[in-house]
Amino acid sequence: MKKSCKKCSKELPDGRNDKLCEECRAKRKKSIRKVFIGLAIGGATITAAAVLATLTGKNKNDCDDYVNNFDDDDDYENDDDNLETINVWDAADIYQSSGFDEDYTFGYSHDELIDALD
Repeated sequence: MKKSCKKCSKELPDGRNDKLCEECRAKRKKSIRKVFIGLAIGGATITAAAVLATLTGKNKNDCDDYVNNFDDDDDYENDDDNLETINVWDAADIYQSSGFDEDYTFGYSHDELIDALD
């Protein structure tokens, strides 16, 4: 029985253990490369932003003054009301793009996030 590419159904040569033809392998490799380049650019951007924020942010004394002068009687009755939420589909996309890192579950279970990806 002849093997065929699982993407394009093109017949594969005998003795070939791969499930993809050369053309489909090249496309897959190109798309994976694009993802890694995007992640590298994103990481560099976040690092640059963090360094910039550190260098141009308020100095420690300004922050200490703010914390020490904070009035507990402000209009914040319940801090939970001010929290932002993320829907399960967006959380699943982020969870997948992080390599299924448990730090990126946003309060959802692994199974909930995997189900949202389907």
